[in-house]
Amino acid sequence: MKSQLVHHSYLIDFLTDDFDYDRIDPPLQNLVNSYLKNYNIPELEEWTLQFTGLLGGLDKIYVCLKGKSDTRMKYKEITIHIPIPPKNKVSWGVLQDQVPITRGPKSGYCEEIQPEPTSFDNKYDFIVDCMSKGIELSFRKGFAVNKIKV
Repeated sequence: MKSQLVHHSYLIDFLTDDFDYDRIDPPLQNLVNSYLKNYNIPELEEWTLQFTGLLGGLDKIYVCLKGKSDTRMKYKEITIHIPIPPKNKVSWGVLQDQVPITRGPKSGYCEEIQPEPTSFDNKYDFIVDCMSKGIELSFRKGFAVNKIKV
């Protein structure tokens, strides 16, 4: 199984043109690959496991493991909602007018993790930490790809 990382944001002007994805993707890709090397499932060899980081104005990390497996495109998506805190809590946070959506995913659909934003002095390290926790939880709890338990 291959893997890929995707990032989206519900926040206005947070992922600007100068956002450095090279600071967050390599450690996360290494983490995913370290887990995937433990799995040898021939039926999923051509599949891609996609972790989507979705930045928003929530209060917790939400890890949605129950997403659909797309049999035509052969990919499974796991969405990790990353809560970017307000500027009054951390200097690298967001202003209230940058947060158009504040509701989280449906109750019972995702696992929850409490973040620790005040432990970080920049958004990059916080995003990597949140994504890492979501990836680790995904493999610890397990998920299905094309009805096959991973």
